[in-house]
Amino acid sequence: MMFVVDSSSDGDQLLLAQSELVAALKNPHLQDLPFLLILNKADLADAQPADEILNSLAVEDLCGDRHWMSVYCSATEQDKLREIFEEFAAVIALDKQEADNDTQSL
Repeated sequence: MMFVVDSSSDGDQLLLAQSELVAALKNPHLQDLPFLLILNKADLADAQPADEILNSLAVEDLCGDRHWMSVYCSATEQDKLREIFEEFAAVIALDKQEADNDTQSL
């Protein structure tokens, strides 16, 4: 699962993003999926620092033991996006491998 947040969002927009994020992470169909949070528009002058956004969204608390990663970037940097998706593919593979191992243990 991927979720994109505008790093230059104001407080009200972040509250809305958190509400949507909570709904997505608690959705039973998405509950066990690895999670990628993209903090977009990091190149803008009014972009908030990544740690402030992560704290505002309470991502660590929401994700629990789910595999997840966050990236602070600008979608205009295509090479960076490709790198991000390759890293996330590795997270997905790890999650699948662990799920397969759990199934085999039963």
